[in-house]
Amino acid sequence: MSGSAPSSRTSIRRSIVVLTTPRSGSSWTASLMRGTGVLGECREWFTWLLFEGHARNFAAPDPARTPEAARGFVDAMRGASSTPNGVSAVKVISSMWDALPARMADWGLGDGRSAAWFGEVFPRPAVLVLRRRDRIAQAISWWRAQRTLQFARFVGDGGPRSTPEYDFPALARALAEVDGHAEALERAVAAARSIDGAEMVERVYEDMLAEPGEAVRALAAAAGIALPEGHRFESELEVQRDAATAAIRARFEADLAREGESRAEMATACGGETASPSERGARRGALGGWITRILNGVDAR
Repeated sequence: MSGSAPSSRTSIRRSIVVLTTPRSGSSWTASLMRGTGVLGECREWFTWLLFEGHARNFAAPDPARTPEAARGFVDAMRGASSTPNGVSAVKVISSMWDALPARMADWGLGDGRSAAWFGEVFPRPAVLVLRRRDRIAQAISWWRAQRTLQFARFVGDGGPRSTPEYDFPALARALAEVDGHAEALERAVAAARSIDGAEMVERVYEDMLAEPGEAVRALAAAAGIALPEGHRFESELEVQRDAATAAIRARFEADLAREGESRAEMATACGGETASPSERGARRGALGGWITRILNGVDAR
């Protein structure tokens, strides 16, 4: 798939896409990009397409499967997401990826099933792939944000963060969802790599914490955009981790370990007389390895 953009009235110098999973520091990264003034107005421009069925946050035309609607949609998206130097930027969260083809087809973009729309909307993109290594921390952040509806914390926000009551089953579901988001992200990355002229930059959130500007500088270089001389990277967002996060993690890891032991015991029992000692040992090893990978924050995909 090499897709070409619909003929548009709004010209852009370069399109930038941030592909990521929920709770991977993408809002923080997007704020660093916006702060440069030259890397687009990077936001989740497509979110309202899925949650409300229309582009509430930019003035797109009514959905219609026509070339005119496609041009109108691309014009509206570019107008909202571009900085004055003609750079358009958007953040795409993996949890939305599989639902986007059908929604984009409402505007005559793509085939409604595959990622064909991606290259049509973002020709020759510079793509930042942002992953998170610590899956436990990501799951806790995802669970907590959904329970409290506090998805970001701005510098200067007063008062403590809300902390929901500990809920192991909900946290375990969040951990499973994190794995699903990671798989969807890899599908999105594969689609981005197939676009003619795409420039890929891949970074890990935890590695960015020590030097936030490095990833943004690499992205700007991939896009061929010069940053303002002497620019200082600053964000209006701050890290949301707190003492409650550490307490939740300790309890969650302990419960995960107990759950892993129970799974291993169950697998042995279910083998009954039909399972050899070596087969039962292999089952215990596989389940033990699963829980070890989780506790070590290693990608188990």
